[in-house]
Amino acid sequence: MKVHVRYFAAAADYAGADSEEIEIEDGASVGELAEAIKSARPDSERLAKVLDVASFLVNGKRAEAGDVLTGTPDVDVLPPFAGGSPDAAWMVR
Repeated sequence: MKVHVRYFAAAADYAGADSEEIEIEDGASVGELAEAIKSARPDSERLAKVLDVASFLVNGKRAEAGDVLTGTPDVDVLPPFAGGSPDAAWMVR
């Protein structure tokens, strides 16, 4: 299946793009999509860290890592923004 992925803020910076199409297997989960993105950029440790703490929206609705992607989904990758988790403090260094 083809997934349209849009990156925001630090995710876009580290991905080097605002969006892209990712090909994954039918029935893959949001977490498997994140792993596919990481695998496509093994040299981008910063992007991997952002994906580990990011929120994902699938077709405009919040999704968890185990949620299965169906159809031709649009997935937004939203890293923590100001005032977010203290665990994400590494992004501002």
